[in-house]
Amino acid sequence: MGHALCACARGSLSIEGQRYLLLQRLGEGGFSYVDLVEGLQDGRFYALKRILCHDKEDYQEALHEVEMHGLFEHPNILRLEAHCMVEKGPKHEALAAVALSQERDPVERGGSSARQRHLPG
Repeated sequence: MGHALCACARGSLSIEGQRYLLLQRLGEGGFSYVDLVEGLQDGRFYALKRILCHDKEDYQEALHEVEMHGLFEHPNILRLEAHCMVEKGPKHEALAAVALSQERDPVERGGSSARQRHLPG
């Protein structure tokens, strides 16, 4: 599906029945972080936002953020492709995947792949 890496060598996860291969951490904030992932079914690249929820209020705020994002449809806003809430012991994590582009390699259009340009080794 467009990747030369073995899915078993890296982490993967499922959201709404779609499997994603974790490629690289793109950034992080106080209670969330964003990873570059690749859809194993379609080979497209996605930004996966993970929001850590420490209590019920955080859970409700994260769910509201994801639901609101899903309402927007504009060329300047990345479209929400899939989301879910995951229980992690006493805490939860909201996962929201947005497609970076309709193309298979949104980062580099001139020949080398996103993995070659952004992943170490």
